[in-house]
Formats: sequence, C-alpha cells, structure tokens
Amino acid sequence: MQNSFATTLRMLREEKKLTQADLAGGHLSRTIISLYESGRKTPSYEAIQHIAERLGVAVDVFFGGGNEAAHKAFITLMQQAEKAEKRGDWTDAVEMLDSAAALCGTYHLNKWKFYVDYHRGLALTHVGQWENAVEILLPLITDPSFHDNLDVAYDILRSLGMSMRKMGQIQLSILFFRLMLHITGPSDHKWIRTQINLATAYELLSQYELAERHYQNAIEAAKQFGDGMLEAWALIGWTTVQFHKNEIEGCEEALTRAEHLGEILENQEIIYAVRHNRLVMTRISRNWDEFEREYSELLNSVPHEEWKAQLLEEKILYDTEQENWLEAEKDIEIALSVPVEGCIRAQLLISAGKCYLKKQEDMRAKTLFCQAIELMRMSSSRKIGELFEYLY
Repeated sequence: MQNSFATTLRMLREEKKLTQADLAGGHLSRTIISLYESGRKTPSYEAIQHIAERLGVAVDVFFGGGNEAAHKAFITLMQQAEKAEKRGDWTDAVEMLDSAAALCGTYHLNKWKFYVDYHRGLALTHVGQWENAVEILLPLITDPSFHDNLDVAYDILRSLGMSMRKMGQIQLSILFFRLMLHITGPSDHKWIRTQINLATAYELLSQYELAERHYQNAIEAAKQFGDGMLEAWALIGWTTVQFHKNEIEGCEEALTRAEHLGEILENQEIIYAVRHNRLVMTRISRNWDEFEREYSELLNSVPHEEWKAQLLEEKILYDTEQENWLEAEKDIEIALSVPVEGCIRAQLLISAGKCYLKKQEDMRAKTLFCQAIELMRMSSSRKIGELFEYLY
C-alpha cells in the first residue's frame, strides 16, 4: 500500500531535514504546507511543482502514476470539490470527487486514493448516501494514512458513526463513537460532540441511564470549554431523556438555560428544540389547553422533516390521551407520510400502534408494531422486546 500525498510530502521533507517553514516560499506559507501535510487542503499543480523542485524530486513522486495532463485534471477536480464543500454544495462535491476517483483509478494516481476516498465518504454522508459512505470509508481505517492525522481519523470515524446510526445499526455507531473518544480529550469540542452522539445513540436504544451519563459529561465539559452551542444541545438532550422516563424535575431550569444560550447565539434551531421539549413537558404534565396552543405555534415553524415527525408524534400521543380518534387518524396519516427513516420512523409507528391499541383496533396496531420491529431489528433496542409482548 503506497503512502498518500500528505505522508509522502512529510516524509520527504523530514528526510531532507527541513522544517515546514524551510519548505515554504513564494506564495506558500508554513501554514499552507501544514494543511497539505494534514490532508486538509489540495495544493495547486504549480504548488506541487514548487515543492518538488525544493525537495529535488520529480513531480511524479507525488502522484504514483499518470502523466502531466492527468495530474492537472485531477488537481483541478479536487480543488473544485474543495470549493463546493466550503460553500456547502455537497451534491456538486460528490460529482467532482467521483470524477476524481475515476481519474485516480484509470491513471493509477495511488498517492491520492486515500485523500479522494476520505473526501468522498464525508460528502456522501452529507447527502444522505449512508451505505455508499460506509463502503468507501470503512477500508480507510486500515490504511496507514488513517493514523497520520487525528483530525482526519476523527472525521472518518464520525461519518461512519453517523451513517451507521442513520442506517439503524446503533450498536455499530456506538463502536465508532467510542473509538472517537480515544483520539480526543475533554478540553476538545470534538470530545463533547462525541459524548452527545453517544448519548443520542444510547437514547435510541432506550438505555436511558447511559444516555443521561453522556449528556451530563457533555454539559460539564461544554461549560468548562465555554462552548454555549454544545452545552445547549446537551441540555436539550438531557431533558429528552428525562421525558422518556416520564420525569420533569430539573427540566424547566435546563431548558431555560438552553434557551438563553440559543438566544445569545441567535441559533433558531436550538430555540425551536427548547420549545419542542417544553411542549413534551406540557403533555407529560397533562396541561391540555397549553399543549394545544404551543402545538399550533410550533407547527408553523418546524425547521426540517425530522422535527416535524417528532412534533406529529407528540400530537398523536396527545390525541391518544384525549381519545380523540378522528383527530388521531388524521395525524397518523400525516405523520406516516413524512419522509423520515430508521429509528425516528420506528418511533412514529410505535406511537401510532399504541393509539390503535387503545382504540381496540388490535390488527392495525400489530401491523404497525411489525413495521417498527423491521426498522429496529439491527439496532438491539430494548423497545423490540416490548413490542413482541404486544404481538404475542
């Protein structure tokens, strides 16, 4: 297995006993050289020529194959993909990176294979192609370049964890998130994000004690690190776990703190999440008049489909409590038409099934429970056992 461009550059520089500052020159700063060696930035073809000249090697050394035309075309595609990533146009980035990967294969540009696959995997995660992302990223864990840069390793593990979670393979997602903890520390915002990701995964498995512990870890670390955004999300997650346990003690204080942080940061998604969790708390408290008012307000400001699904689930639970079957039928139909997958859809199916169960429409309930089990069968969720009790 050949070394990547980034590893080759670092090894050649160290062989010549040069610092990054020594290698810099012209329009290339020490910082730029550092970004090249970390795989964080694609150099121009001219920059590669300059570096090759400074190191006294041929340009081909940094590609592993191909010719000048192929090299230039490849670098152009990589730089265009990098620009697309920066502006958040991930679909465009995937197209550019697929073309770059094809060039890599055709002209044996082996020094760049790890770098291309790393960026392709991340881009595919962003566009929701979870299975393709896993197929590309998983082999990179055994590549020597994986161990050369902890930031790159973190990105790969995070994308694998997120993809596995979206695919419903929660236990595998936990494995990747736990590996991430070994390359980060409590003073790093990445460690805090990983704690939140682990908490979310355990929450999906209904392992609420573990979820609560990781949310608390995140809250404390975020406070010490001064990261208001991560503290707010961890507080919101912690209250969600309490609601799963039908507990509300301490939740208003936590949500008030999260709301304050959201307002300071002018983060509308945090503010919406706080309002959503206040709605849940209102339902648990059985304050029905307040629930109807808050629900109507939230319905007009849902930021995306996953939140819409969770909001509609709250409405179904409310309808069930009120035994408002006509309203429940309508809300279930709308909820199941929302394009969400995995555990979120499974939870919708479970809540709808429980509604039909209370309505004594057992066959309809069992049909929905079976669909939920099928979605959760890879997750090892405790809820699967509960659903089998309803079926038999």
